[in-house]
Amino acid sequence: MERIYLDHNATSPLDPAAREAVVAALPNWGNASSVHFEGRRARELVETAREAVAALVGADRFEIFFTSGATEANHIAIRALAKLGSDRGRHVLSTVVEHPSVLGALDALGAEGFGVARVPVDALGRLDPERFAAHIGPQTVVASVMGANNETGNLYDVELLARACRERGVRFHSDITQLVGRVPVDLHAIGCDAASFSGHKLGGPPGVGVLYVRRGTPLGPLLPGGHQERGLRAGTENVIGIVGLGAIAGPAKVRASSEVRALAEVRDRFWTEIQANVAGVVINGDPDGARRLPNTLNVSIGGAASEVIVIALDLAGFSVSAGSACSAGTLEPSHVLRAMSDGSPAWEARIRSALRVSIGHAHGLSHAREFARALGRAVATARAATPEDDGARS
Repeated sequence: MERIYLDHNATSPLDPAAREAVVAALPNWGNASSVHFEGRRARELVETAREAVAALVGADRFEIFFTSGATEANHIAIRALAKLGSDRGRHVLSTVVEHPSVLGALDALGAEGFGVARVPVDALGRLDPERFAAHIGPQTVVASVMGANNETGNLYDVELLARACRERGVRFHSDITQLVGRVPVDLHAIGCDAASFSGHKLGGPPGVGVLYVRRGTPLGPLLPGGHQERGLRAGTENVIGIVGLGAIAGPAKVRASSEVRALAEVRDRFWTEIQANVAGVVINGDPDGARRLPNTLNVSIGGAASEVIVIALDLAGFSVSAGSACSAGTLEPSHVLRAMSDGSPAWEARIRSALRVSIGHAHGLSHAREFARALGRAVATARAATPEDDGARS
């Protein structure tokens, strides 16, 4: 049975170009900080990849720093920006729907005495820019808002938010992990001071991430102790992973520019086919597809527990998620959907029946039909296993 992988927001399959580059680079085992031949060769590979990654996100090469992933990059950026401005204030601003790694960085700052404000979203998961700007005060030193939500796919106007922060002298950071490779990204146009993303979300190998720091932003390291990455990120560079990310940066940039419409059409066909095969299904997130990632569909299915659906679909050859990857394996409800909820029994049932489908550029209309039919069968199984006394089918 050929499996159909529909969980790209958790991780994307390793792109063939990245795989070939990694295999070709394996003999180059040198330390990129060493001055001998092996070290110089490793450094050349790293710097070639840095150029490619910078071009992918509209940055200059010296604004790109390699990390172990977006989690590390988020912590470095948010905590360093907060401490950079701590001489004039100790207030940090974000939202309630950020990735857990950002929420963790905010919690760490809170434990260190910073005041942390998390702006709420509406029932569709949308963030009101004016409401966000109203939370910026004289003590605010840094704000962090993701470019797109990893669960609902909602897009946030980070360019507008960055401008509002800049006008008030506040540093702005964005986790753009879900944007890169799916829509065009130009960090200079956005105007943020720092941004973060992971390589494995766009077809690169796991274990490599990127921190963008705008020219002239004097960040310090989260963990000092080494001169790597110009003193910002101590630790020997993951040369092989960086090479893999660099190899797919060019193709990812092309796809993000030329295939957005086609990707969104496939996503919308998934929704159409799901509606035709499953009754009692609703979208979680902005109903306007233009305001969501072109690859993401988050739905709730009345009367069906999401974990039962996921297992049934897995057995049928389809990989989907009941929530964000970082919450997988737990029974904790999605904090994103919880933030959108009004607390009613109907919303509670909606949270427990949520399913995220995140497609890739290789998917087509036939995948949508196959998945929707399998989903119909999985839902029948899930509804038979779900108690009816919780209002889930209302």
